[in-house]
Amino acid sequence: MPDKNEQQTNTDSTSAPSQDNGQGQQKQDNDTNKASTTEAGAQARQSRQGPTAKSNGPQSIRPKTLSQYIQDTEKSKDAPVSDTALENKDTLDGDMDRTKAILKAVFHIPPNADYVIREFTVGTERPWRALAIFIDGMSDKTTINEHILEPLMMISQMLDEHPDKRMDSIVKKLLPGNQIEIKSKWMEIINGIITGSTAVFVEGCRDAAIVETKSWEHRSVTQPATEQVVRGAHDAFTESFRANTALVRSRLRSENLITEMESIGSVAKTDVAIMYIAGLTNSALVKEVKRRLDAVDIDFLEDSGMLEQFLEDRPKSMIPQMMSTERPDRVAQMLMEGHVALFVGQNPYVIVAPTTLWALIHSGEDSYLKFPLGNFVRFIRWIAVICAILLPSVYVAVTNYHAEMLPTDLMLAIAASREQVPFPVILEVLLMEFSLELIREAGIRIPSVIGPTIGMVDTRINRN
Repeated sequence: MPDKNEQQTNTDSTSAPSQDNGQGQQKQDNDTNKASTTEAGAQARQSRQGPTAKSNGPQSIRPKTLSQYIQDTEKSKDAPVSDTALENKDTLDGDMDRTKAILKAVFHIPPNADYVIREFTVGTERPWRALAIFIDGMSDKTTINEHILEPLMMISQMLDEHPDKRMDSIVKKLLPGNQIEIKSKWMEIINGIITGSTAVFVEGCRDAAIVETKSWEHRSVTQPATEQVVRGAHDAFTESFRANTALVRSRLRSENLITEMESIGSVAKTDVAIMYIAGLTNSALVKEVKRRLDAVDIDFLEDSGMLEQFLEDRPKSMIPQMMSTERPDRVAQMLMEGHVALFVGQNPYVIVAPTTLWALIHSGEDSYLKFPLGNFVRFIRWIAVICAILLPSVYVAVTNYHAEMLPTDLMLAIAASREQVPFPVILEVLLMEFSLELIREAGIRIPSVIGPTIGMVDTRINRN
């Protein structure tokens, strides 16, 4: 029989592996907990940072294209799609359910509250389903009610014609609008809607009627703010696109005055009108302007100043290469000289291209003055331009390097005035130019309500 020491030794040797296994299991559990904690922390950091935390830089988010909206609509169960619609995805197929679904997807309805979809039936022997869509605030509701909905809903004697002839009959017999276009492409229809027109869809028709119903609030024609004259016209361009072109046409009553339309912008479209006189303006100039407009690649064209930078030969040059004016009579004069005018959306300034330094010095009322007086005024402007450009540099050169050119009394007066100035002449001139720019900027940006108050405070400080 083994003695007690051997039994104790065997017991210790038997329990040792179990202790080692327990320690190993505990270590493995700790590693597992640590790994899970690390993974949970990484997930928490990722959730806090958002889905773009892994990207190296900002990612550009582009809106969906029309084809993507149509594909999403085709996958939806709520919008049944015909075989013809699958073949021609960019055209209408006459299916009202699918048409309504695409309109809701493209214009983000119902979250977007600006668009109104009005469903109704055309009162024929067998009523046709129809709908009209327009933008609230950009379309005239009176025109829509009286000239679109009422004629279509109240008619009761129209025959049930073939679907291919329905829209043509509706436009010719029922819609009394003065500007109606029939479109079959989705992009053409959408462009008509976002510009303020009303689109009418009828069951079975592969076309839509785009009815002119544009009407939105805009500033009326007022006097020019920056190009005021004593003698001459006192009207200026406004934020109404068609009102601006009409102001020029009211002066140039010629059948040769051409207005061509372009659209610029990949995300939001902006209308640009090219106006010139056929037979007078160089055709090569018109082609070059169109080529440069087609080459403009921008998401949204907001102002004519942005377009001017795209069209110039040297955008970094300080000398303007195109003229921007708010006077219709000035644009009419430049058109008669063979220039091209560009109207940009709802912008009160029109671009005239190309321009010269003489045209920039010229004023709108110079043509209304007599020859001697007009030339004298232009001469005064040239003297002012030369003084504004050269006078600061001449002052620095004379006072620093050519003091002997000045009369003695004038030189002593300048020296006495600068005796208490701790800056060199060049720095003094730069500070003066900077101060003038500050005053000009403050005069433009300060609200008119507090402007007089600041002037009174400044006067009291100067007196003290």
